[in-house]
Amino acid sequence: MYDPRLIEIGKLDAAEQQLKTATRLWFYDIEPISAHSLAFAAYEVIHAVSKALNPNRPELLLDSSLINPVFRVAVNRRFKKAANFFKHADNDPHDKIDFMQGLTWCFIYYSIYGLQLSGRELIDEFVLFQNWVAFNFPDKLTEESRRHYLDGLTVEHLARVRAMSRKEFFDEGLAFLRAGG
Repeated sequence: MYDPRLIEIGKLDAAEQQLKTATRLWFYDIEPISAHSLAFAAYEVIHAVSKALNPNRPELLLDSSLINPVFRVAVNRRFKKAANFFKHADNDPHDKIDFMQGLTWCFIYYSIYGLQLSGRELIDEFVLFQNWVAFNFPDKLTEESRRHYLDGLTVEHLARVRAMSRKEFFDEGLAFLRAGG
């Protein structure tokens, strides 16, 4: 049904909605193209707004000093390739792409980090995503982050969590958080 009401929304609020949907799609392992498109769109907005709010903020994915400046343009082009392919067809209407789905979680992760740098309180979906990354990729975290996420967990508990599908992890985690956990 047509709804003529207008919604006033800010850039970060819009990006957060896109990111929430992308995160849910990612956890449920459905619609990978939509998840990636939404995650990348949210990342672009969060990247720009977080930089405008704090020009000295820590780096996010596409402005990382870990990328050699000589290769930054090529690396960023590769990171953006799928998202641009999914939203444009003016120059290549019959083209195809090999989509690297693993980049989606990177855009979700750095978007969440950008929201934190912008002073936003994280919603449950984002907290769960950060936990999933910490439990499954502890080697990607700083020592301080590993202690924050993993201290107090038994080897058995960590093994059980890692054995869960993303959907199981999300559903159980969401139930736990919403029950006051």
